[in-house]
Amino acid sequence: EKRIWMKRNENTTYINYSLKHASSDLTLKIKALVNYRDFHSLTKASDWQMDIIPLKDGTKIIAFENATPFYIKSDSGKFEPAHNWYYGFNLSAEAQRGLDHLDDILHAGDLTCTLSSEDSLTIALSTEDLEYINGQTELEKRRSYESEILNKLSSPKLKYRKSLREKIGRLALAADQFVVKRRQSSVIEGNTAIAGYHWFGDWGRDTMISLPGLVLCTGRPEIAKSILLTFAKYVDRGMLPNRF
Repeated sequence: EKRIWMKRNENTTYINYSLKHASSDLTLKIKALVNYRDFHSLTKASDWQMDIIPLKDGTKIIAFENATPFYIKSDSGKFEPAHNWYYGFNLSAEAQRGLDHLDDILHAGDLTCTLSSEDSLTIALSTEDLEYINGQTELEKRRSYESEILNKLSSPKLKYRKSLREKIGRLALAADQFVVKRRQSSVIEGNTAIAGYHWFGDWGRDTMISLPGLVLCTGRPEIAKSILLTFAKYVDRGMLPNRF
């Protein structure tokens, strides 16, 4: 069973593999393919050399001088660093859209782990240098956060029929993925809404149109307030910027 989730308010993604039933041990080998670019770009590697630095529980990758470090860590298994470019990697979604679709991607290493029945492996992919990885604890934190979102749907103010709450709950959890952080000031945290994954940041028009459905219909007026205050500082002659 493979499960993927992100940590709230952090550039960290967890991947968990759990072996539910097995008559013998299973060796899992995972190839790490990495890049360093924005979502509008493609990489032409040429002779680009990234620093692949071994750690006791994974690896640290520095794409170039002053680049943000990227960490791959796991709670078990062994990571063997590598540095092999895969040239002309086909991006099928871009190809279907008629866009440039050949990308160079770096094979940064392999993680190998042997699992017995009911064992699990958790991998963290992050810009944070995590000291300790506990997949079960992080998963419980994520589930607790999602429960908070779902519990707000039972508020009498929202007046959702009980028979519809499960379906509405799925929408509320999906909607939450679009609410992200953007500072109101150097000291005050703020919120905004992503216009769409994975090619868009936050757009003023899309944020204002989607705000009621994302946060008011889901019982989170405090997030709505934060989004409005975040955008208010950019008001100019009655207008909001569409893009930052």
